[in-house]
Amino acid sequence: MTSSIPSLEFQTKVNETYLLSHHQQLHVQRIIGDRSWSLSVTDPSHPHYGKLVLDNNDNNNNDVGYSIQLIGTAMEQSWQWGWANDLLSPPDLVQGVIAAKHSLHNIPEFQVPKFALPHSDMSWQLASVACTHMPGAHALFTAPTGTGMLFVAICDEEFPPLVVRDAPSLIRDTLTVVTETDAVTDIPLAIHSFLTSLGAIQLLKQQNACTYAFPALAVGSIHVTWDASGRHLQSMTTTTT
Repeated sequence: MTSSIPSLEFQTKVNETYLLSHHQQLHVQRIIGDRSWSLSVTDPSHPHYGKLVLDNNDNNNNDVGYSIQLIGTAMEQSWQWGWANDLLSPPDLVQGVIAAKHSLHNIPEFQVPKFALPHSDMSWQLASVACTHMPGAHALFTAPTGTGMLFVAICDEEFPPLVVRDAPSLIRDTLTVVTETDAVTDIPLAIHSFLTSLGAIQLLKQQNACTYAFPALAVGSIHVTWDASGRHLQSMTTTTT
């Protein structure tokens, strides 16, 4: 396939998954903090094979390891799926991305083993869409390889979950994200998918929140509205004069 223009099907999935992946990425960064980490994906004999290991900065060997699955690699403006990399495709670590490939069978980008990237941000978008369709995946993690970037999904039940306690504040933060990126082309779809994935719509209903108006940088304000069932979401932009 040519990759000068991402497919419409792929862009729709980016709209649906971008915000969840963004907040999961921030969540992972908060958990790791300033701790050192290691990742072993090529040597099955390694004691930490298939795990992201976080150093607890003590002398008691209390390091924490989380199981991972390979997604893919990005280098020199190209993308290669983990299942297609002969040097980095142990069968037990690519089952998740293979499942995502089958789940996203109607999206061309997920069926081609390697292709050129029209822009550098697309590698993160590919990995984030895949991560949200991998069984048991909780978050996306990226690691430098020396020649590019390796993308893996953290697939461990012990990994601390991302929990929403203040949905209105989350929406305020989220609207800032969607108005500052070109990745999201459908703001209502992006917000609705994100809130639904975290169960935040139910939380908003409990907080009697139905309509909010938030600043949207230079365009004025965005009014986000959902019905009582939480199934319908629309946004209306009011232009500043």
